Amino acid sequence: MDIQVDSQNIPEIGLKIRKMLPNIASDSIISTTSDTKLELDESACSSFTNTKLRLQPTIVLISGPLGVGKTTLIKHILPEFQVASPSFLHMLIYGKDDGPKFAHIDAYTLKSKEAFLALGIEELLQTHCIIIEWGELVEEIVQMFDAKVIKIEMRYENEARYIKVIE
Repeated sequence: MDIQVDSQNIPEIGLKIRKMLPNIASDSIISTTSDTKLELDESACSSFTNTKLRLQPTIVLISGPLGVGKTTLIKHILPEFQVASPSFLHMLIYGKDDGPKFAHIDAYTLKSKEAFLALGIEELLQTHCIIIEWGELVEEIVQMFDAKVIKIEMRYENEARYIKVIE
């Protein structure tokens, strides 16, 4: 099912996607208020960061045309971090030593399968949830890893933005 995305509902959509990520404890850390603004529970965050968790290896592939809002969506999936576009760096890492960790990759800037694999994907999956912009460019490659793959397709239609999550 496609959901129309706008500035009012994207925080809620980001939260719903966050809850799909295994072992992240998003229910205790992030909540929505009645007007769908995200609030961070600082006490839950501090108690969570003192807990060691073994992540189920997870890769989130976000696909869609330039300017559709892929990085903006990631900002709402990870509201406790200062998310930026990894376009010129290929990959950004978010997280604390004892809390959830995320690798944010821009597949568009990687020129080959070898360049993608050189990022250390297999090692990252041991400790990080990997979120990939331009996921359609590496969709075949990620199938070789023993990981849960969540696909998010974003698109424009009649001047509106839509999102589809495939788990």
